[in-house]
Amino acid sequence: MSVKQNSLSVALPVGAYGAAFGAASVAAHFTILQTCLLSLVMFSGASQFAVIGVMGAGGSAASAIATSTLLGIRNGLYSVRMAPILKVKGLSKFFAAQVTIDESTGVAISQETEAQMRKGFWWTGIGVFIFW
Repeated sequence: MSVKQNSLSVALPVGAYGAAFGAASVAAHFTILQTCLLSLVMFSGASQFAVIGVMGAGGSAASAIATSTLLGIRNGLYSVRMAPILKVKGLSKFFAAQVTIDESTGVAISQETEAQMRKGFWWTGIGVFIFW
């Protein structure tokens, strides 16, 4: 399978989870705007589900933030692994940080060459972001 096919085979099903997140968020009494902004600003599915789960069950915003932060720490650890491969600078670092998630890292490190790793990371990260 090519890098693009690998990326797409991950991004499409994850997009279905994005739809489930949207439904769960609205069921937890978040507005559609809040749901969209949460996905835009905190692009980490587990952390997003944690926020709506905690707050939907009556928990405080502080509890939701703490829970989602603990879940999101792993993305920072992924960045340690991906930084030497991606070699991003400037504004690209912001975009790389935004799409450093389980899926983009997983597809990237499963590739054979650094060039394929970079393509896998970007194709998967952007694909998941679009489909989510």
